[in-house]
Amino acid sequence: MHIRLVGFLLIYFAFVHTLFSQGFKINNFGPNVYKASPNNYFGFEAANGIWYFANENGILQYDGSLWKLIPIDNYSSVHSLAQLKGDTTKIYVGGYNEFGYIEKIADTESYQYHSLKKTSIGQLSEIWNIVTTDHSVYFECREKILKYDGKSIQVYDERDDVYLFLINERPFASIYGKGLAQITDSSMQIFNTDFQFDEDAVFKALPLATDSLQRHLLVTSFNGLYTYQNDTSKVVHWNTEIDELLKSDGIADVVVWRDSSYAITTRSSGLIFLDFEGKVQKGLGENAPSSSSTDKIKTLFDALDTKIEGLVNEDNGLPSNQLRSMFQDIRGNLWVSSLYGISYLDWDLSYNALEFEPKTILTKALLNTSDTVNSRSIQFEFATPGYDQSDLEYSYYLEGFEKDWLPWTDHVEKEYTNLDGGIYKFHVKARVDGGKETQEVIYTFGVPTLWYKNIWTYLFGVAVLSVLIFFGLRYRTIRLKKLNRRLESIIENRTKELVLQREQLKSANEELIVTNTELDNFVYRSSHDLVAPLKSIRGLVIVAKKDNPSTNQLTYLTMMEQSVLKLEDFIKSIMEYSTNAKKDLELSEIVLKDLVEEVMEELRFYDNRDKVELIKDFDEAQIITSDEERLKIVMSNLIINAIKYHNYKQEHPTITIRSNQNADHYTIEVVDNGHGIEPQHVEKVFDMFFRASDHSEGSGLGLYIVRDTVAKLNGSVTVHSELNTGSVFKVILPRPE
Repeated sequence: MHIRLVGFLLIYFAFVHTLFSQGFKINNFGPNVYKASPNNYFGFEAANGIWYFANENGILQYDGSLWKLIPIDNYSSVHSLAQLKGDTTKIYVGGYNEFGYIEKIADTESYQYHSLKKTSIGQLSEIWNIVTTDHSVYFECREKILKYDGKSIQVYDERDDVYLFLINERPFASIYGKGLAQITDSSMQIFNTDFQFDEDAVFKALPLATDSLQRHLLVTSFNGLYTYQNDTSKVVHWNTEIDELLKSDGIADVVVWRDSSYAITTRSSGLIFLDFEGKVQKGLGENAPSSSSTDKIKTLFDALDTKIEGLVNEDNGLPSNQLRSMFQDIRGNLWVSSLYGISYLDWDLSYNALEFEPKTILTKALLNTSDTVNSRSIQFEFATPGYDQSDLEYSYYLEGFEKDWLPWTDHVEKEYTNLDGGIYKFHVKARVDGGKETQEVIYTFGVPTLWYKNIWTYLFGVAVLSVLIFFGLRYRTIRLKKLNRRLESIIENRTKELVLQREQLKSANEELIVTNTELDNFVYRSSHDLVAPLKSIRGLVIVAKKDNPSTNQLTYLTMMEQSVLKLEDFIKSIMEYSTNAKKDLELSEIVLKDLVEEVMEELRFYDNRDKVELIKDFDEAQIITSDEERLKIVMSNLIINAIKYHNYKQEHPTITIRSNQNADHYTIEVVDNGHGIEPQHVEKVFDMFFRASDHSEGSGLGLYIVRDTVAKLNGSVTVHSELNTGSVFKVILPRPE
């Protein structure tokens, strides 16, 4: 059982998080939402407005309502996706040692994968990039470049690391240590040897915004941004305010965002915005178009509170600073792939450049008309491409089954069962934020009438049923007499069996008690054995931090120290849980003041301990008769919980301990003026492994151990909390007679 608990902790990082701040919203989709790997490499919006993402487990499809996973051959990981202009039927796929395309099977909701890999091509690493021109698709991996023209595969065999990109819809290559090359039908011809790096290259080119000189912006991974003169092939470094950050942290992707700035994902710092002059975006550049939308964006960036101006990262809503590719959807919002899921950045601003008109579609209409009443059903799924489900409400009704539109709901699926024969029309429409409704979609279908639904069938059925009831009752009477005689014999035999089973159960229960005791002892001893090497590791880390490490080394050492502390805390929780489970109660008189001071002394080096004031609001002579070790576990976990989740941005953080007693029981309260607990989480805080959010620290065992230990003391624990005000944990313990 304990092994399962540890395994559960290791996978519990998945989350869906929504942040609202100053007019923008970040929706974080984790693997527990889309049911696939957290690793996502690439994403794009297809011609039909549906979003696709390259995932470690296959291709993720999201229509704004439902996620679907489309696997490819050998269940290979997918690293890149692309679609030819004008071709809405195929999506080209690059994976590990695999490439091809998916195509929707006619009249179904399924996709079929077609592999383009041939034996003659040989072993490939990951196809990490796909570049498309008007009629050709270029698949790129470390070993070679593969060109597909719809009929055959052409191989450009290149031993050096080569990166592909497009300039004016023409394919170019950037080659390690050689320079820039243009790709022709048969080869790669180098035309610029001045612009080259030994271990870096251009992986993307964008038109230089508002540039009359017909230049492009070239993007490298660790050497910043450059401008490329189309007619002279001259390359010049493009100076920005964050050159050092881009070189040290690395660029993952760049897009032109809302025709007003460059959005840049970095490999370790998050997402940052530059205006068209290379300045960090706090408002827009002078060359940006003037509109109400632009004014709103300026206000947004002015309001962002980040360590680097214009930076969006873990501090304001993203699940990770380690980002990968991104794209701007038809509404001008950003989708960002990362090592820990997919993020959707919705600024909720007007964006009329593409004159986008939302349109609701039916993504599934599955009719079942078999000859059983319960199977005569139809299932609908619907979506509004370009919008996330959280931004929409739907209303629908089935004409011929319902009389009017049903109330607005966030449901994106609807099923009707037990349908009679006839013609039906399903109507559905969406309402986006602001109250705008989409044009309704109408789907017409017919259900055949069951053959047995007529008057003669009903009359015949009644007659047959009457005869069956008559003979059934007569047969039943005769059979009951025989059964009564057999029942006496069966009862006697069963009584003997129950006596024997009770003895066997008693023996098995005694063996189970012994086994459970041995298991608890094993866990307790193992936890003690793990603490010593962890303390040794933490001591070595502290010594290493004092030995003048580099900035990166100091970061790694700090992360190691934090991980060791978290593991020590988790092992301590397991030891407390094991101690509470196996030891008998040992009652003694406890001076509450001494116990609280002992707990605070043990926590003197705990993070943020020095930032909070402890107030003892009880009689210093207060004595409680209880189990001292268990009461110490309860008080330690409640105080640690209050310190860990306190609000240290306020002027005077406090933790107050109150106590009183009457003839029947003692009452102890731990009160803080911290963040408080959201109402929907209050009833769950004592559950095993529960954490209010994925950013919460700790193992999720502390309050569970509190409840379990208080129960062992024959008491009770409750919590009252108000958001942004604080929490009160009340423990009631019985007084011994």
